[in-house]
Amino acid sequence: MDDIIKNDVTCSFGKGEDNIAGDVVGILQEKGFDPKTKTHVHPSTLKAFVKERIVDGKPIDLDMFGAFIANAAEIRRKHNGDAVAKAKAQKVSTDVLDDIFETAGDGASFDSSEMQIPFVRILQPMSPQLKKGKAEHIEGAAQGDIFNNVTGQYWEGSNGIVVIPCYQTTKYLEFIPREQGGGFQGELAANDPMVTGAKRDGSKEVLSNGNELVKSDQHYCLIVGEDGSFQPAVIDMKSSQLKVSRRWKTQIAMQKIKNPKTGQLVTPAVYATMWKLTVTEESNDKGDWFNYQVSKESLVSNRDLLVEAKAFRESIQSGEVKAQPEPVDPVGDDEVPF
Repeated sequence: MDDIIKNDVTCSFGKGEDNIAGDVVGILQEKGFDPKTKTHVHPSTLKAFVKERIVDGKPIDLDMFGAFIANAAEIRRKHNGDAVAKAKAQKVSTDVLDDIFETAGDGASFDSSEMQIPFVRILQPMSPQLKKGKAEHIEGAAQGDIFNNVTGQYWEGSNGIVVIPCYQTTKYLEFIPREQGGGFQGELAANDPMVTGAKRDGSKEVLSNGNELVKSDQHYCLIVGEDGSFQPAVIDMKSSQLKVSRRWKTQIAMQKIKNPKTGQLVTPAVYATMWKLTVTEESNDKGDWFNYQVSKESLVSNRDLLVEAKAFRESIQSGEVKAQPEPVDPVGDDEVPF
């Protein structure tokens, strides 16, 4: 069989690792291989770089980057909304802040069945959020960015997000094939005969009734902002992202910390560590797409944040909080080649 098996080996390097990439290419060439290399710059990174050079008065070849400087005038009719916008921009007084904290939570409690835990996903080249005119369009976002599907907030993929994982579950979702109109049909149990009897057809798992089976690792997390604020979200990993999910779960299970009082090595609770999720570009013979990279950031150092993360986990375990599957195509807006 060896004479018909072909191996493709790929390796991605991050920003600032040009020398390492060059060394690897050199080693491969010395061994008689002809490695193919590809370099690229994320659109948001390039935009920020050009803007910074211009604002700081540093020299930059605009023609080389296809950039230009232009003056833009905005003409708006005065209306009450302007006054509201200016009021929002004003600094909140201490007295008002005291009242806000005194009445914290008043009227902001809703039945858990009416609340939606948002999904956080990667914007792929064909994502509707990148298409102007679509209801899902997110202004300023670019492919490879990470976005919140409820609020529309996005983060540059190369900078990523810091999260505290609190709970993980694996879902088996049934969809009508896209060529037959598509549509979500429901969730199946892991031991359902339909799931165990699914057959592989190319890059898809097909059920006995002809529908598609999509496996989704769902990580319930708290996204931690630079100011210490946090927001709950579900990071669902499907198709090529499942390998990242497996590595992440392995890293969580294998980490050890030493108790300074007893000297005993223990595995910290899943919600006791913070992780950095960034985005990298991958490719195969079917095309290019974006995927996650996960690295450990640190232990949770803020006690209040640890308490919130633990409470979030408990609310999921009790069934009080859960993410409802979305009626989208089998892979949907994060569709990638396998």
